[in-house]
Amino acid sequence: MLKKILIGLVAIIAIALVTAKFLPTEFGYEDSVEISATPAQVWQHTNSIRSMDTWSPWVAMDPESKITFEGEDGALMSKGCWDSKLEDVGKGCQWITDMEVNKHMGTEMLFVRPNPGPADAYVDLEETESGTKVTWGFKSEIPWPWNLMILTMDMKSKMGKPWSDGLNNLKTLSEASAKAEAEQAAMEAAAAESEEVIEE
Repeated sequence: MLKKILIGLVAIIAIALVTAKFLPTEFGYEDSVEISATPAQVWQHTNSIRSMDTWSPWVAMDPESKITFEGEDGALMSKGCWDSKLEDVGKGCQWITDMEVNKHMGTEMLFVRPNPGPADAYVDLEETESGTKVTWGFKSEIPWPWNLMILTMDMKSKMGKPWSDGLNNLKTLSEASAKAEAEQAAMEAAAAESEEVIEE
């Protein structure tokens, strides 16, 4: 009986290992939002680690997190680190690896807890007729044979809400910036028109 149980266990492990060989090792998540603002107006909220923290859902989850910054704000390799007692926020660092003004921000992340490991994150801006489409996402890898866990991952249920919250925060900030710029431009135009009338 014991021999049969052992043979069964070996067979299950073998099947799992073979299955993992045919599964991807990469996983990730991304979501998008339409914003009524120009790419330049959105970019000012995505062009540095500091600026991204203003709409980060995890910063909002724990305002008491210890946050530190290194390097010139918005420059390549500038870094931001966080340390929170909340498990959903955890501890880690993020630094800028590549960027294209008004179009793309790429970062690398290193999580210390609760799930140690690296990841690549990105924010892409695409100009549309109504403003800007923002796509925010990340990619990471799980080595074989642990990539078998990908079968049990439901990224939508795990990441959907914080991702949506973050993008909506970014939308609110960007559209407020667009509105403020439009109002300032209108005031300046009105002032210029008044000066012309006075001169006449």
